[in-house]
Amino acid sequence: MGLSDSDRAQSEMVGNVLLIGVVVIATSLVAVTVISNLTTGPGGVNDDPVQIGFQASATPGNITVSHNGGDSVDAGTVGVRLSNDTTKTEFRVDSTNLTGGDSRFDPGESFERAHGLNGTYIDILVYVQRPENSQVLLDTTVTAKAN
Repeated sequence: MGLSDSDRAQSEMVGNVLLIGVVVIATSLVAVTVISNLTTGPGGVNDDPVQIGFQASATPGNITVSHNGGDSVDAGTVGVRLSNDTTKTEFRVDSTNLTGGDSRFDPGESFERAHGLNGTYIDILVYVQRPENSQVLLDTTVTAKAN
């Protein structure tokens, strides 16, 4: 008993189907990788700009930064830089001074902290620090009004 021509044709068909399957899977993997990089950036990092509305106010002793809406961010990534004519200071927002009580700076929450600057005018810069860059979200000068 030998192989007939019809038996050979079947094995060629199975080979073609397997080859097409490998090509489809490889193409799908490449497409998923490309689409993933388009939405998150290289290395899987989301590089979309943060959208947050901050408002700041100051008294002679304290600075208050309010999150008025937009994205929720990890409190430790938010930095505040204060300066006046004679002094500069910088600190990170932390959960101990955040009204929400957790490590997220969410819309509706505020951060209050003693600043230790003298003078009437205080320059306030609020930014979000990300692994790939910093994004300034508020740059303003306020009058430190007495309570």
